[in-house]
Amino acid sequence: MAMYLPMVLSAQSVFNSGTVFSLGQQTTFSSGGNTFFRGRLENQGTLVAKSNVDFFDNRDIGNLRLSGAGDQEINGDTLLITNLEVEKTGDVQLLTAQIFVSGSLNVISGVIKTGDIDDLIVTGQSSESGAGFVEGKLVGLSSGNPVSFPMGVNGFRNAITFSGTDPGIRLVVDCVVPEPSSLLPTEEMVGIADEVEWRVQTLSDSTRATLTANFSGLDFINFSNGQSINANRYAPALAIIQEGDTIYTALNSSEATPENSASDQTSGRIVSTSTITIDTTITRINVAWLPFIDGPEFFVPNVFSPEGFLEENRIFRPFFAGAEVSNLNIRVFNTFNAEVYSVSETGADLDLSLIGWDGKLRGGQPAEEGVYYYSIQLVAGGQVYEKTSSVLLVK
Repeated sequence: MAMYLPMVLSAQSVFNSGTVFSLGQQTTFSSGGNTFFRGRLENQGTLVAKSNVDFFDNRDIGNLRLSGAGDQEINGDTLLITNLEVEKTGDVQLLTAQIFVSGSLNVISGVIKTGDIDDLIVTGQSSESGAGFVEGKLVGLSSGNPVSFPMGVNGFRNAITFSGTDPGIRLVVDCVVPEPSSLLPTEEMVGIADEVEWRVQTLSDSTRATLTANFSGLDFINFSNGQSINANRYAPALAIIQEGDTIYTALNSSEATPENSASDQTSGRIVSTSTITIDTTITRINVAWLPFIDGPEFFVPNVFSPEGFLEENRIFRPFFAGAEVSNLNIRVFNTFNAEVYSVSETGADLDLSLIGWDGKLRGGQPAEEGVYYYSIQLVAGGQVYEKTSSVLLVK
């Protein structure tokens, strides 16, 4: 049976050039003082550093655990770490070229400070648990499984997870405090929180994803961009905007907590059901405070984009909530009053997300950008809902 063999040094440790420091499996070396690995490091166990550590020319570090109190510096060139665990008070400064974590990143407590995109790259998995976080930029490699980013800013943990991504995609998340003047809520939002913002992009290929955010430290009382909307209940939602745009889009959520809360410094969780496309341009993700209306609600957008960023915006269709839809009729006309699209569906609990105009003409070619006119009639809960108006198709 393997034995756990701890080795502890409380003073400064210097391993000079020409020497080999070898650590076997199931063995832990713990250093309470500053540690300098000028010689060759061969680590098959676990290194525990409670103060500054300099790896000099070493690359393969093995398992590394950072603990203790106070701030800590990690020095070296490009470091290959199997599993990185941080459980400490204070900040960890990465004074390295790059750090690759091939196994797991687990920030139980403390803060890892990063700056450049390639400071910290996780090709394995990041733990969703813990109170610690990465402040700055973090790169994660998707494998087809959910990719978690234990981010945070200003002392609060604000983790975000991407699900349904294509394997082999490098996602970059930068966690920052946004400029309040750039947070312009749409008319359906009470306001957008200005304590945290996730800026997301890929390093090469694009991918699709749904989002889960675990947030903390948000003030849902004092919005710098707030507006008065009276409703029976409220809940947070994720709001996104692409670089260069000015209009935020609120993502649909299957779970959003807290609900009805108006207390400041609020923590909660949002699970989005909307699928977004992430590419090399920056997508800004924020937390908005939305009213929820009790009873049926019928909405038809006045603009859609068949080649747009959000899947919900690619199809022109009505949105309805509060009752089951049993009948739907849509007709769309161009400016010459020629019908370009029509559909009539009847059934039990129709799925409106599957019915609508994709912006193509009857021959299959894309319709021209411009204004189109429509008439929509749907039956839900025994009631008839109708609307006739115009919609703008944009490329």
